[in-house]
Amino acid sequence: MYLVIFILCYLLGNINPAYIYGKLTKNTDIRNHGSGNAGTTNAMRVLGKKAGAVVLAVDFAKGALAVWLAGALSSGAYAQAIGALAVILGHDWPVLLKFRGGKGIATICGVFLVLAPVSLAISVGIALVLIFLTRMVSLGSICGLLVNVVVLFVMEGPGIHAFLAIAVAAIGIFQHRQNIKRIIQGNENKLTFR
Repeated sequence: MYLVIFILCYLLGNINPAYIYGKLTKNTDIRNHGSGNAGTTNAMRVLGKKAGAVVLAVDFAKGALAVWLAGALSSGAYAQAIGALAVILGHDWPVLLKFRGGKGIATICGVFLVLAPVSLAISVGIALVLIFLTRMVSLGSICGLLVNVVVLFVMEGPGIHAFLAIAVAAIGIFQHRQNIKRIIQGNENKLTFR
């Protein structure tokens, strides 16, 4: 059953609203514009704020749906963790889009809304403050991932959720490797609040 859960949730992750929105409204592949990322931030920059909001909502929802689906098919935290990891991998490296997806932050948030809502709230709160202060979504996202790990270890100890958070943070940081280079060099893209 774990394999079935992994496959179903991975395929769910393949549903990429940034790519679909770009094709339907502009007949364009968003991965060929801006940062080349098929996610919320690039959708907002390339396609507009409405697109960004839609992409954020759908990516968030599919993360939560994957955890719910895994729990419905098989009881236990391991099944949900497998579903969570699978949907994130499906979003980041979708076979249907030749393994070029997004960075998974909104999907990760959807996952932890179901698994650990208090930790998510703390992590997102800190991330948003950092984004507001620095105008760097990438920096806020990376710090939010790391805060989630720390909070889960403090709240729950070394359990399945904490180790899932480590795996997810590793994936997220890997996906932001070019952003990290630009942050160090001082030329990371910044968000404009208008």
